[in-house]
Amino acid sequence: MTIRDSRLVELRPALGISTEALGTLEVFQSQTLRPILKLQNPVLLALVTVYLKKYCPRFAGLSRAEKMVYVRDLLKRDSRPKNMLVGMVAGHFTEDEFAFFVEQEPEIRRRLIDLCIQRLQDQIDQLCPDAPSA
Repeated sequence: MTIRDSRLVELRPALGISTEALGTLEVFQSQTLRPILKLQNPVLLALVTVYLKKYCPRFAGLSRAEKMVYVRDLLKRDSRPKNMLVGMVAGHFTEDEFAFFVEQEPEIRRRLIDLCIQRLQDQIDQLCPDAPSA
């Protein structure tokens, strides 16, 4: 493991998720994706907030349920924020993790976007907090 790799792993918060009896992809999700998303949570919220203010100024006026659907659809259908989020997370991979990501890219991207959607929906009130709401 290179110095860069060991420092990246040291930065990640420990989540205490048991990975016994999990498959390779589930272990990657629990040991790599989830800790990186937790570490990057403030940046994730900021990135999506900036995107929403720029491309969906009406977001703040939506109901809570409409916001949940909008965030899900945004990350499922719009490649711009999706690719930014994937790049933001992939930049924190070790060399071995990146090699695994390249081998399993479609499935890891799907899992990553699903985790991001869940994380954003759980914090929906923190998206565009300074905008007036209806």
